[in-house]
Amino acid sequence: FHKVFFTEFEPRANAGLLWRIPRRVFNSVIRVMLKLRHELEVEGLENLRAGGPFIFTPNHCSHFDLLSIAGSVPHRMVHRTFAVAAKDYFFNKSWKALGARVFVNAIPFDRKGRVNESMRHCREALDQGDSLVIFPEGTRSPKGNLQDFKMGVGQLLAGHPKAQAVPVYIDGAYKIMPKGSKRPGAGKLKVRFGRPISFHELTQDTDSFRKIAERLRHEVVDLSAGRLH
Repeated sequence: FHKVFFTEFEPRANAGLLWRIPRRVFNSVIRVMLKLRHELEVEGLENLRAGGPFIFTPNHCSHFDLLSIAGSVPHRMVHRTFAVAAKDYFFNKSWKALGARVFVNAIPFDRKGRVNESMRHCREALDQGDSLVIFPEGTRSPKGNLQDFKMGVGQLLAGHPKAQAVPVYIDGAYKIMPKGSKRPGAGKLKVRFGRPISFHELTQDTDSFRKIAERLRHEVVDLSAGRLH
């Protein structure tokens, strides 16, 4: 039996001073690294002026994706933007769980067991005005192409009075660190934030969840083509 520490907590626990100080330092280092080594360009920051709560829904083909978002959101949102991370991957060892909480403000999502409890944590963060980063594809694309979006993100957005989806396209992360790579390589990086979309008028049903997933995937496709709404 192996006890894994740093996994059981409420989302707002990550906002404590113990976590904020190292996260701010790491975030500052990441921003400099992304700018100098990967010439990071960020478009659409004007779409984030309202400050949330947002659900960012980027394409996913690299472990570099989370760092790209963390280094692109406005400074004021760093501690109020939670990465929804697979518990069986990012929280399966104490050192990984600690790093996930400190560096990218991650909260564990149990995709193999206690899904309802994980969804509760996500809703709790949104209700407190915090934002989430969710990869609707569910896992990294092995070839870098955009996969279908799963309906789980729709469960959080349908009927929510305040939360808005922000589609995001990350360009260049696959070349820098494709699935299977152990360390990042060279390459330029661009992050595009789309316009926030509300789904408060939709009801909590499968049809609504499917519509939301399809709409958000379409928006990310548009962003990949350089179309900023």
